[in-house]
Amino acid sequence: MGVKDVWPELTPSNELTPLGILRKQASLLFRKTNGLLEGEVVTDGKGGVFLHRFNVVAPALGYFKHELFSIGHGLNSYPLTGTNSKGEQTAIKSEDELYGWIAAQIIDQKPALERLLNESMTDSMRAELVG
Repeated sequence: MGVKDVWPELTPSNELTPLGILRKQASLLFRKTNGLLEGEVVTDGKGGVFLHRFNVVAPALGYFKHELFSIGHGLNSYPLTGTNSKGEQTAIKSEDELYGWIAAQIIDQKPALERLLNESMTDSMRAELVG
């Protein structure tokens, strides 16, 4: 007699997870900046908690990384905890709240993001955009 398979069928849901939202935002940043800035999501899972760090990467600057924010949650997606670049934490209870919180972090960090974008551009790129 062989080894029995005791696993039930496991069916993923269509729910957009916090990690999926962050990955989509990373790809949107790449497109919006024509590849001059990239979003990077780094995930650690320890002690029953997922920690997702959202970094902005500037390839033209030796792959310089700027951590924009992080979020942490257990096996359930919500509630989760968002931590901004100053280390301040916010409880986030839903997908809509997560989108709003991410947008607030981007707005707060816009000057730093624009500096990274500016430093990443060559003179010819700048001339095309300005001229």
